Amino acid sequence: MRASPDTAVDKRPPISVADEALSRENQVKPRNTRLYFLVYCLAFFFDGFLLSFGGSIYVDLQRDLEVSPSMISWIYASMSIGFIVSNIACGYIADRVTNLHQIQSLLIFITSLCVISIPYNRHVASTFATMTMIGVGWAANETHCLLLVIRLYPTHSTTMLFLMAIVMNVFGGLVPLSIQLSISYTGSYAYPFLVFGCVGIAHSVSVLLLDTPQHDELRALKRQVSKTDTSASVGKIEEVARASADVLQGTPKHRRLQITTVALLMATMCFHGAIVKGLTAFITPYCTEYLHVDEQLGRYLITCYFYSCLLLRVCRQLCFANSNVVPQVVAAFVLGLALQMGFVLFVNGARVWLVFVLYNCIGLCTGAVLPGLWGWAESIRTTTGMIACLWWVSYGVGDAAITLVMGALSQNFGIRVLPIVVAVPMLLALLCVALAVLLFRALNDEERKVFDMIQNAKCPTADGPSVMTHGHTIRSEHRGREMQSHDHD
Repeated sequence: MRASPDTAVDKRPPISVADEALSRENQVKPRNTRLYFLVYCLAFFFDGFLLSFGGSIYVDLQRDLEVSPSMISWIYASMSIGFIVSNIACGYIADRVTNLHQIQSLLIFITSLCVISIPYNRHVASTFATMTMIGVGWAANETHCLLLVIRLYPTHSTTMLFLMAIVMNVFGGLVPLSIQLSISYTGSYAYPFLVFGCVGIAHSVSVLLLDTPQHDELRALKRQVSKTDTSASVGKIEEVARASADVLQGTPKHRRLQITTVALLMATMCFHGAIVKGLTAFITPYCTEYLHVDEQLGRYLITCYFYSCLLLRVCRQLCFANSNVVPQVVAAFVLGLALQMGFVLFVNGARVWLVFVLYNCIGLCTGAVLPGLWGWAESIRTTTGMIACLWWVSYGVGDAAITLVMGALSQNFGIRVLPIVVAVPMLLALLCVALAVLLFRALNDEERKVFDMIQNAKCPTADGPSVMTHGHTIRSEHRGREMQSHDHD
């Protein structure tokens, strides 16, 4: 017997029974989040090292291997290529396994051994292989850390992402100093590599003792519902979020806005990766070849950049932790572009002091970008393993692109082109962010309409049907309004 339209069973949201069970498990099962975060901090320490060791030993590694600037650029690019390929694999796997900690442990253990071997390696071919494997492990660490922190703190993920970035910044800034001290006192940069290699091994062992936090498909909608109705109970937030997902899944415009906005933010991440790599990996040769000062100045500038980013993130956490990240990301690229143009126009060998000022100011301006983009995208669409990996694929593409571009241009025109090359992705990032703001506003308007319709609908309590029974009616009403709006246009 065929059911009539009025009695047809309403379609459920595209959330499996397993996902719903995991959502409830994450809400009910208590976890010692401090213990988890401490174990994850070991991965953050290791990530800070991976982020900044390359620029700190650029000149030394080229000297040790006795290769040209073009060849050392290809060696660094191999790390970026391993980073990109591994990110895609890690994101795919993360969406299909429940015990992500086991994969994290294995990859970080292998990467730690590769890190320890770097100071003792004098063969070009094996250095290519080692740097590629470091890129693979770095990708796993970045993708998994982002995903696990968001899962562990579903309602305060932006705040904790900023804290994660702060920890990475602390150690990203310490690495160039520790390498410089090691060279000054021992004549070798081996000791920091041994120390941070041991940190990676400690994380790979300790993370095996913890259960993996699981994915919640409704996380982003729950967060948006809680913002619109701050007095709502956990049960009501769950119910409204599920009903909203049911309505929005049948709205093509909403899905297009989501995908396009997140894609623009990922493009911004790509350009930001190019900016960071340009400012940190090539500043030591810039100092020696163009400014004609000691290479240790380059290591100090890398530290200045990371600690300026750190200062901004700490101030945000202390003074306005719950502030909107969108205007912060926009302001970062507006001010960053202006400062980078100052770098292009005014820096020369007689104004070394100006490089210090500009590096500190650029770091201070762009400190909100990395965690800000993550938090912004998480408010648009729930971060899955594939989305988390695409963040770092985008970053790796920018990283690899500027590495190859700088290698070619410095070979032909000299290292003085560095400020101009970095200014290009800064401008492109600003354009992407500006367009993302416009689309984000339209997306918020769409979601707000759905929330209002659901919350204003007649939804009896336990004595009658819940808001979920009105899903078909509300979805039909929403589609009707969309068609009326389209006809009007």
